[in-house]
Amino acid sequence: MLCTCSVALIAQQPTFTKVFGDHFNPVQGCGIVKTFDSNYMVVGSISRQALILKMDQGGNILWDKKISFPGYFSAWLTRIIRTHDSCFAVVGNLNDNDIVCMKITADGDTLWSRSINFGNDDYANSIFETYDKGVLIAGTSYLNNVPPYSKMAIVKLDSVGNQEWSSLLTIGTNANEAASVRQTFDSGCILIGTTQNSEFKGATTLVKLNSTGTGAWSKRIEYPFSSSAGLDVIATDSTLFCNTDVPGIGTALIKTDFSGNILWSKYGFGGGNGFSYRGILRPRFQCTADNGFAFVSVGAEGSLVKLEPTGNLKWTKSLRLDVMDMTESYDHGFMVIGNGPLIGVKLVGPLGYQLGIVKSDSQGNGVGCIEDGSDFSDTCVLVSIPISVITSMAAGNVIAIHPFISDPSLSSFDGCIDVTGGVDDCLTQQDGLVVFPSPVRNTFQIKIINRDKLTFKSLTINNIIGEKVFQSSCPQLLKSEIDLCQQPDGLYMIQVVFNEKTYSQKFLIRH
Repeated sequence: MLCTCSVALIAQQPTFTKVFGDHFNPVQGCGIVKTFDSNYMVVGSISRQALILKMDQGGNILWDKKISFPGYFSAWLTRIIRTHDSCFAVVGNLNDNDIVCMKITADGDTLWSRSINFGNDDYANSIFETYDKGVLIAGTSYLNNVPPYSKMAIVKLDSVGNQEWSSLLTIGTNANEAASVRQTFDSGCILIGTTQNSEFKGATTLVKLNSTGTGAWSKRIEYPFSSSAGLDVIATDSTLFCNTDVPGIGTALIKTDFSGNILWSKYGFGGGNGFSYRGILRPRFQCTADNGFAFVSVGAEGSLVKLEPTGNLKWTKSLRLDVMDMTESYDHGFMVIGNGPLIGVKLVGPLGYQLGIVKSDSQGNGVGCIEDGSDFSDTCVLVSIPISVITSMAAGNVIAIHPFISDPSLSSFDGCIDVTGGVDDCLTQQDGLVVFPSPVRNTFQIKIINRDKLTFKSLTINNIIGEKVFQSSCPQLLKSEIDLCQQPDGLYMIQVVFNEKTYSQKFLIRH
């Protein structure tokens, strides 16, 4: 009877898919965290400025804020954590060369904000609150064309944002990346990341620092058959659980003792990510309510992975989403965020123009955008090698900055992010494609604004998963109704091609 009740409880867990967007501005989500009032906070960017939004358990936006910083042309927030005082600490990047850290209230009001620079192109990958109510920030400082091409960067701020110490760490001769930082029980911290030597083979690297930022020990973990990249680490009083990436194989879980000696390792879960590129986030590795683990493999069509406490695979789900982050939900399901479309975005560089939300139940099942993934996993024998670290202390420059807050007014709809993009989505009153009525019930018409001297070639309509549902080269379509009464409710993309120009527009069908 208990088993029957358990199955019924899982079946009742709410699941949904949502898309947040702004037709005139590209939107990107990077990090998500549970709030103290049983909601969620998401951080990212909108139109090259920072974005913070709060949503309820059903994925409905409660409020959203666009944040810009005078003197900086771009800003985006990458990670958000809860703090001891029911507030939040946020970290991100400014102008592709500075780090930004903010302390905000539960309503999104700023308590303090700081820019951090190590004199190079600096990126933040991780933030963690310390026992003394300060924060540790870890990332990478890029040195351009001078070997080593990058160094691990770490800075410690106190509870009001003042710098206590900072350092740059050099291990590999070619490149170094700090992907994540966690405080340890002795008030020191553990860094996990990746180092490369002259042969360009990357390896997962652990660095233990004392409470003042000086080195205690460091280990390089070698896979016998591949390079690897350190993603995230969970520290207990006696052990470390390391989430790593093995290109071509998948992600792997390594358990070590508190000195970095390997106890066991298992690999093969989800998709691989490879060595990091500038500004590409590493996924967070998280403990779950059943004492197991969960993580996402980031990137287009990434995976959601659930492991048992022993590291054995429970299940893997493939997500039709450019996955960025996830958190376990209040009902022990999972809330995953990512971006879209998956391919073909013009003019917005690395930023997507849609923010996608996928809510699954505790078994990883959902209403859409989720499929069963690979069930392959295995054990492997690794080698942990002590290595030396060159530490440059007091390298960071921390400055108080003052943000400007505005209202982005994001819209949302049910469904998955687009599969394909590729045409400019920004419409103006002078030039663009209009679909009316909106939403579409059965039939609709289109209007091309400022189509003088353009010769019509074709009209194509795709559904949310990229399947072609309508195509015609008849010019009369520009003056007549188009009938889609046989198509189900959902989001569609229409593309109208002329001899010199292509117009594209999303529209919603609701019968």
